[in-house]
Parts: sequence; structure tokens; C-alpha cells
Amino acid sequence: MNRSELRASGRTSLPSCQESRDFANQWKPIGITGKKKFSEYAIRFILCVGSAQRRVRNVRGSLAGRRVATTTPSHYAPRLAEILRREEADVVWCPTILTEFTDRTRANVDSGVHQIFDSGVSGIAFTSRAGITAFSVALGDRRLPENPFIIAALGRDAECLNELKMIDPSKSTVVSPAIATPSALVEALGEGKGRKILCPVPLVVDLEEPPVVSDFLQDLMYRGWIPVRVNAYITRWIGKDCDGVLGDGDIDALIFTSSAEVEGLIKSNWLMGNWRKRENRTFLVATHGPVTAAGAARLGIDVDVVGQRFESFSGVVEELATRLGCGRSVVL
Repeated sequence: MNRSELRASGRTSLPSCQESRDFANQWKPIGITGKKKFSEYAIRFILCVGSAQRRVRNVRGSLAGRRVATTTPSHYAPRLAEILRREEADVVWCPTILTEFTDRTRANVDSGVHQIFDSGVSGIAFTSRAGITAFSVALGDRRLPENPFIIAALGRDAECLNELKMIDPSKSTVVSPAIATPSALVEALGEGKGRKILCPVPLVVDLEEPPVVSDFLQDLMYRGWIPVRVNAYITRWIGKDCDGVLGDGDIDALIFTSSAEVEGLIKSNWLMGNWRKRENRTFLVATHGPVTAAGAARLGIDVDVVGQRFESFSGVVEELATRLGCGRSVVL
């Protein structure tokens, strides 16, 4: 099924690769009942085939015997779980947020595509895989304009643009900073000189919008860009039972990949909130990178481990293995 057929079918996401379907079936979270919509999204949410099937070159088993929980939503979960499983960790998937597309967000993205081709927009800056997915569907069989149209994305997400045939790599250059953060992306884009740039971001429901969203838009303005916000998808809290699979906290580590995930777990009142402070828990709290770490700290969480190579999830896994006393390489 190509993107045009997908759009005509009314589905909310591109078909995922077999590995992501297997993951969704194998790691369907318990403690969440009556959530048919969640199950469908977990199975159907897009994953770039290349990213989902990425392999890790390392000494096997650096997390053998360790029980590691992740709160990552379904579109990133298989990628992180793959790296953890390669290290022989016992992976516990406990998503606290759901990313979804609605009629409202699809209309927003359709308007964004119209602006790309008809309204003098100079570029588009993606800060998430979900934003790329939304525009991929809306584009149908079209590609993003060629140079000098500006296309920007973070870390491994940049690879999706080619994998989803959204660009012709021989005619388009993707701006992707060495440090995979929104602020670094702004610096890589340089001076805007009054040009318009589309910014696909989430519409956050039942949670506080992370400051990183507004900071990204403001930073672009400071550099002379005119950011055009596009609410391309919805990020919402799964609900108070999202902590069910974590039980009484019998884990060695808990990995967060966004501050929204942190807030979602806090709202569930897991362990009466006592896990927030380091002295009250027996496991490590790890974050994918410094942006998530800052968000967690803002929410009152003591963070033990911060990924230093956050262009991919291997960075936080490597730091976690080192902290747990294994210290073996987990590089891609």
C-alpha cells in the first residue's frame, strides 16, 4: 500500500514493518483495559523499516539479567526495545502517552502541504518521527520540493525522509545537526532573514505542553525565521492505569524518552509518587538525552543516567550499562 492508497483507505498511519507488528503483539501492555484504540495504534503506527531493523554491534549481554522498563510510545518503542534486547535486558514496555492523528490534525497538515507548494514557504523543520509520518501521508505520491527548499530533521528521524520517499536525496539536502536537539537544529538552520518555515509539532492533550515546543518556535524567531506552527498530531495521556505493568517497581531501570512520558507516569500516581526521589527507590531513572532530563527535573524527578549520544537510543543504553556496572560498548 502506497501513501495515496493509505490516504484513500482512511487509515491513520502507514503500514508498519513486520517487526513493529510483532513488537506490538508481544509487548501489548497489561493494566490497560478497554483501550481498543490504543491497541490499534500500537500495531499500526509507522516505523521506518530501516530504523526498526537496525542492529547493534557490541559485546552481547551487557544488560543480561537486568529488568529495564520503558515508557516510550509505540512509534519509537520497537527501536529502543531492539537495542535493549540485543543487550539481553528483560524489557518491560509501559507506555504512558499515545500519539495519534485525527481529522483535525490531518486538516492542519493538508493546509501545511498547500503552503509548501503555493504560499512561498521556504522550508520545513521536523522535530519528531510523528510529524514526518503526518506529512508523508498528506503528500501522497508527491515529494517535498528540491533545493533550495529547506528540509530539517533530527538524528535517525532524518533517514525516514528518504525511506518514505518524501525526498529525492540527489536533489534535496537535509539539515541534521550533530547534536540531535531542537535548539541545535535552529543553529544549524542559521539566519532566517524573514523566511517562513513550517514546524510540525504536537497538540498536547491532558498533559502540559513541554517547554521545548515553545522554546523551539521562539528560538527560530530570534534567528530571524517566521515559524508557522502546524499541529500535526496529538499527544495524549493514556490514562491512570498506564502504570499497571510496572507493578510494585521490581525493575532495575526506567527509561524516559520525553518529558511528556514523565508527566504521564506522575499523573498515574504510581507508587504514590514516592519514586520521584532517588532515596525512595531501588531502580535507576534514565533519560534519552539532556532535554528529557531537564524536563524530568522540572517535574521533580531525580535523574540518575542521561544519554550522551542522543542521536539514537544506543546512547542511553550504553550509559545505563556503564552505570549498572557492565560498561561494555553499545554503539551502532
